[in-house]
Amino acid sequence: MSPFVDAFKKNRSGFMGVDIGMRRLHLLEFSGSEQPCVSGFGSASIADHAVIDDRVADIDAVGDSVKQALHRSGIGSRRAALAVAGPAVISKMVELPAGLGDAEIEEQIHYDAAAYISHPIEELHLDFRIVESDPSNPDINRVMLAACRRDTVASYIDALAKGGISVAIVDLASAALENACGLLVGDIPAAQVLTNRAVFDVRAEYTRLTVQHRGKSVYTRELTLATQQLTDLLVAQHDVLNEDDLFGQLRTGAISASMIADKVADFAADAARQVEQALQFFTSAAAFDETIDEVVIVGDIGLLPGSERALGEHLNRPFRLGNPIANMSASSAAKDKNVEWYGPALSVASGLAIRAVR
Repeated sequence: MSPFVDAFKKNRSGFMGVDIGMRRLHLLEFSGSEQPCVSGFGSASIADHAVIDDRVADIDAVGDSVKQALHRSGIGSRRAALAVAGPAVISKMVELPAGLGDAEIEEQIHYDAAAYISHPIEELHLDFRIVESDPSNPDINRVMLAACRRDTVASYIDALAKGGISVAIVDLASAALENACGLLVGDIPAAQVLTNRAVFDVRAEYTRLTVQHRGKSVYTRELTLATQQLTDLLVAQHDVLNEDDLFGQLRTGAISASMIADKVADFAADAARQVEQALQFFTSAAAFDETIDEVVIVGDIGLLPGSERALGEHLNRPFRLGNPIANMSASSAAKDKNVEWYGPALSVASGLAIRAVR
């Protein structure tokens, strides 16, 4: 079996987290294990159609964006943990005897792979991680099987190599978001940590949901909710060059919350409806009979001033915008790259970067 590049394996020090989206990429590096801080950060836009369906279609263009993000970022490492997602990724929970070692699990998964995955196995990278013991049967382990097309993984690795970065770890974006949930809790008292929390990462291309029950992920799903259309409308409405220019003017206040309030309100109403539908589907499909105590929304939507108030007006649940680096200090180089402003959009990058220090 050919696994992802060290995916799901033990933490290795000295790497950054890399989140490559359809329109923008983020590079993030942490230092310090007891009290992590942001030691380096870089962000850059990606050319149109350079990333299509979570696959790098233009390696040179994405490589150029990597170089731009890396310049003066303060990031010391040139090794990365990378996340893959989208239609090229398949994940499935399987049950295997608890007594099996890693080699035996690999052999068993390879033997049974055709029963789990319809795609030709020779075209896939396969890997696994043991999630937990079956609560009702300690002799059984629940094992997450992950598969991704080889050409998809290679496209990301080649693009980062063009930018001067080698890939040490490839993980699932859903797993990276789960890793970031501990950072999103921050310094909330321990009594409040043991709740049911739904985290929605609202991105340019789609939304990723993870439901956390007592600190463990019990459900993940992707939704069609995306900010791309909203930011396109704002670019046209305010006659700015592109999304980069829009973000720059939002950051400086040249475009204020009141100037985008109507478009943000319309988006928030639709987002709240989709959030509610997703949670209703979860409680029904997963037979989850407990209350979702808190909805946390992260991602690109958090970069738009006024979004928290607008979402709060439409969501009938306890809700807040999340920021995985809100309680961290940052280096001067990272601050110069506006890491604090980009914080709400850094959950996947944070979930990858935190593996280097914990």
